[in-house]
Amino acid sequence: MAHRPALSPSSLAATLSSLALVAAGCAGTSPRGMTASPDYLTAPTNPALKEAVTVTEVRGGGSSRLGVPWIASSDFEKALIDSLRRAGYLAPSAGEARYTLEADIVEATVQNGDRPFRNLQYDESVTSTIRYRLRDVQRGVTLLDRRVEVPYTAANRTGFLTTTRIRVADEGSARESIEALVDELDRLRVGEGEDGQAG
Repeated sequence: MAHRPALSPSSLAATLSSLALVAAGCAGTSPRGMTASPDYLTAPTNPALKEAVTVTEVRGGGSSRLGVPWIASSDFEKALIDSLRRAGYLAPSAGEARYTLEADIVEATVQNGDRPFRNLQYDESVTSTIRYRLRDVQRGVTLLDRRVEVPYTAANRTGFLTTTRIRVADEGSARESIEALVDELDRLRVGEGEDGQAG
C-alpha cells in the first residue's frame, strides 16, 4: 500500500495559512466591529473643547483585498463617540455642539500583503489612514484637517489564524488613531473667548 509523503513543517504551516484565508473568504467579508475604544482617556485637557464636539459623519470601512473584514464605519463611529465622551469633549447633544467632527477611513493596509504564502510564524502589521476634520460651526471655519497614519503590529502569539492577527492589528491601529486624534485635540489652539471657547 502506497504511503503519501509527509509534509515538511514549513509546507504544513503554509498550507494551514492558505486554508485559513480561504475559509475566511468563504465565511463572508462583513466588516468587523471594534472590540474596544481607547482606555487611556480621562478628564478634558483642552477647556475650549469641553463638552462642545459632536460627530456628524464617519465614512469608509469595508473589506481588504485579502478577504479580511475591516472595521465597519458604524462601529468606528461608536468607538470615536465613546472616546470623545470619556475625554470630556463630547457635547450633550448635537444641537449644543459648537464643533463638528467628521472622519474618513481612507484605507487600511497590511504590511507585506503580497506575500504568496502567509504562514503561522509571521507577526501581522496594519497601517490605518484616517482623515479627521473639526469645524467651528459658529465661525464656519475648519480648525483641524488631518490625515493620521498609524501602524499596529499583532504578534504571532495573538492568534492561531493569520486572519485573526490581521483583524487584531486593524482594530489596534484604529484605536491608536483615535488616541492620536484626542492628543491633537488636547493641543489644539482655538483661541480664548466666552466660556473658554474660540471667539
